[in-house]
Amino acid sequence: TSNKIVVVSDMHVMAPNLLESGAETQDAWLNYYAGQRKMVQQSAAIFDQFMNQMMVLQPKVLLITGDLTKDGEQLSHEYVRSSLYNLQYYGTRVLVIPGNHDFGAEGNHTQFYADGTTGNAEVMTTSNFANFYDGFGYGDWNSEYDTNSLSYIAEPIEGLVVLAIDSHTGSVPTATLSWLCDKAKAARNAGKQVIAMMHHPLFPHITGANIFIDTYTVDSYETVRNALIDAGVNTILTGHFHTSDIAKDWNDDEDKAVYDINTGSLVSYPCDYRILTPSQDLMTLQVATQSIVPTSMTADECKTWLQGR
Repeated sequence: TSNKIVVVSDMHVMAPNLLESGAETQDAWLNYYAGQRKMVQQSAAIFDQFMNQMMVLQPKVLLITGDLTKDGEQLSHEYVRSSLYNLQYYGTRVLVIPGNHDFGAEGNHTQFYADGTTGNAEVMTTSNFANFYDGFGYGDWNSEYDTNSLSYIAEPIEGLVVLAIDSHTGSVPTATLSWLCDKAKAARNAGKQVIAMMHHPLFPHITGANIFIDTYTVDSYETVRNALIDAGVNTILTGHFHTSDIAKDWNDDEDKAVYDINTGSLVSYPCDYRILTPSQDLMTLQVATQSIVPTSMTADECKTWLQGR
């Protein structure tokens, strides 16, 4: 069995029925869309195509690092979950964590109607997220949960523990960080490898980035970074900033380091995701960047193309 791990982030899926037929020509939608850098109108089609590729690739694990939906609409979450069920049915283990767009906090959870009017769409609540994504990291037989957040740990590949860190508010509670680090240390002491995933970048990839954009990283990033490094985490998978970039940073003593593998948004060109291939002994990780296959490809062409990856 392939041990390939796929990482995808910031899918920002908008359920097609949030945009009523005819609404796409109305000012309400056009004005909203004019201010977008994301291909929201194509988000469901892009997500569908990505999931088709996953059915061909059949990775061992799919990790989704937050912003599953456009703005937390219940209908969008339902659209995403139905595809994830399908993929998991065929043997891919799927782990999700929420991002800052998954609970309607941005205020854009809108239903667009054909007559040009709009309404507020029902949004996902933080109290229901774990139940809703039961089986995708939450509610799994070999997962453990934090009581202060939507963080958890799982072991999707024997010997490889994933710290799934909930940063949807922009920060990680002190008690949560402590719990995660205890779990990471215990895993390392048991001879296991540990990788983390979180929506927000762990540290600035560009000097001064967090000064210009204060939400670039997780809050108090130095504290979080040092704690994770000292707990034995040397790889973290992140999203949020819609860039595919890998950076390295050290703890304060500069004797231990961590790599932050930041993955671009599925709905922002060039629609990146990552394919990670751990070595047999789980000591090294090969990272490849992939974009979704054009939909004009036939299923056979798609399969041939992906098998070369």
